[in-house]
Amino acid sequence: SDFSIGLGLIWEIDFGVKSSNVSHARIELETLKAQQAFAQKNMPIKIEKLYLDLVEAQKKAVELEKSYKSSKKLLNNIASGVALGITPAKEIIDSYTLKAEIYQQFVEAAYNYEMRLAELSYEMGSELNPALK
Repeated sequence: SDFSIGLGLIWEIDFGVKSSNVSHARIELETLKAQQAFAQKNMPIKIEKLYLDLVEAQKKAVELEKSYKSSKKLLNNIASGVALGITPAKEIIDSYTLKAEIYQQFVEAAYNYEMRLAELSYEMGSELNPALK
């Protein structure tokens, strides 16, 4: 019967590739740690800014809602004036245009408020809108 034994030799030439890969990974890890520390340190500032944006958007939406209600009353008053013959008919077109413009601004303000609320909820990590909880 045949019997054989083999002996092999593997010679790995590294030329510092592994050590440079390890060094590169350590540098990336330290960079990520520094970025994480910076982000955590500045998180309260970002949340405060988002909160102030939310408050501003809410105030704007409330004021535009009041303006919209006033523009509806104005349109009704002008329509009554036109019906009585006191006010020219052109005033109805102007007041209706004003009402439509204010309504558009109100819808945009309400949308901006909801978006600011969503951004703040995302950054805080919990839902702040009670309707969505």
